[in-house]
Amino acid sequence: MLSELEKNASPTRRALFAIEVIDSVSGSTLYDRIKVEPLDANDKVINGPPVINHSGKFVWLEPRNDWPARVRVRPDDRPNPPPFEDAVIDTPQPADDPIPARKRLFTALLRPTAAYPFGEGTTAVRGALKDGMARDANPIRDAIVQLAWQYDDVNWKPAAPAAGHEPLPGEARTDGFGQFATFIRLPADDAKVAVRNGLLTVRLQVTRAGMPTWIVPGNRWVEDKAIEKITAGRLFEQDVNLAWPAN
Repeated sequence: MLSELEKNASPTRRALFAIEVIDSVSGSTLYDRIKVEPLDANDKVINGPPVINHSGKFVWLEPRNDWPARVRVRPDDRPNPPPFEDAVIDTPQPADDPIPARKRLFTALLRPTAAYPFGEGTTAVRGALKDGMARDANPIRDAIVQLAWQYDDVNWKPAAPAAGHEPLPGEARTDGFGQFATFIRLPADDAKVAVRNGLLTVRLQVTRAGMPTWIVPGNRWVEDKAIEKITAGRLFEQDVNLAWPAN
């Protein structure tokens, strides 16, 4: 019987490696309007186009393709604003001979951008981060923005990141305009999830390289409002404009 990776392959060819692309918000498999590019050690694109199998995985066959050093994945929505960040994943070649099917499959988990169309069921906040209050303040790029939630009336998830932290699913990295979209998916079976009357106690945590994490005060989200709770399972009602504090 053919493995999952080998479905749709020619009878005389086998899967060399495969990439599954996952929407980190919905958990669904992405294959439409997605560009997947195998790269060599010098980041040069190699190999021909992939086969897309029945389960939506991008498959390269042997013997006519080479094993990549890494794979670049990006949305092919231009000129529209892309709903996902580009991703580059390492694809080390296993030493097994033969290589089992499970080690030929790699996963690219795509994080949303501010253009992502959040739907019901996801608690999310969209906004932008600038370096101060002035109208012409520069946007801050590559800051990590987390939407943290209070899960037992005392503690917060996630904890503020350590130095060198790479964003996890749900955490955002600001783009060249300082824009971000950060979200949480609440565990359905956790008794410590403190949702009351549909509202969840939250806070924003922002981390820049070489600086301590900024716990954003509730009155800095939106002018003339103090935000402590938001509706669970929905995108926050308006974009937030964050200005990094002077001290």
